[in-house]
Amino acid sequence: MVSVKEASQICGVSRQTIYNYIHNGEVAINQKMPHEPGIIRLDKQTVLGVAQKKAEWRQKTRAKSPPGRCAIS
Repeated sequence: MVSVKEASQICGVSRQTIYNYIHNGEVAINQKMPHEPGIIRLDKQTVLGVAQKKAEWRQKTRAKSPPGRCAIS
């Protein structure tokens, strides 16, 4: 289990991105583990999997789009 800060450092994304994963339902908060108020604990493997999936998706969509601006004729 890792905190949001640790998850963002491991995945190389911002904390806001990790919070977006939580909000979208892609990463679940561990409710069974006792934690301090305000500290969210996440499963490390789940966060890494989601971040990797998103990175692959971004790479694929960037490869499809043409570089630079398209000229309108």
